[in-house]
Amino acid sequence: MHDDKIMDKINAYMAIHQRLGSKGNGDFSAFAEKIGVEEKLGYPLIKAKGPVGEAIEIYDIPQEEKEKVLRQIYPFQPVPSMDEVMFDIHEEKTFTVKDFIVMRDHDLNFLVSPYFCSSGGSVLDWISRKNDNEEEEDDDSDIVDLKTIC
Repeated sequence: MHDDKIMDKINAYMAIHQRLGSKGNGDFSAFAEKIGVEEKLGYPLIKAKGPVGEAIEIYDIPQEEKEKVLRQIYPFQPVPSMDEVMFDIHEEKTFTVKDFIVMRDHDLNFLVSPYFCSSGGSVLDWISRKNDNEEEEDDDSDIVDLKTIC
């Protein structure tokens, strides 16, 4: 994805949040128009109830195909592993990346958390828990000795 397309896609994700925050009245058709129609992923679409009660469509992606889909539509680098644990800031719960959902809306594919239908968290709302249990390296190179300043 080119940088301009990535920014347009991120803006479309932001518009989803605006729409959810305004109980379905937000409009992101301008961003969808900039991005253009994204190809459907080639998996069946299932109707579901979204976070504000609206009808949404989500893909029924077989587990063995999910890593390929993640690599295809994840908007940032690096792409997380399927076993990575993320924290959804809307739901305030953790989940494993392999449990993600892809939603189809306005001819675009959106990567969302498994809690999307209850709280509306998209990929923009994922915080990695990868380093939570790892010790940070102690690098004292940026510490200033106050005795030399005072």
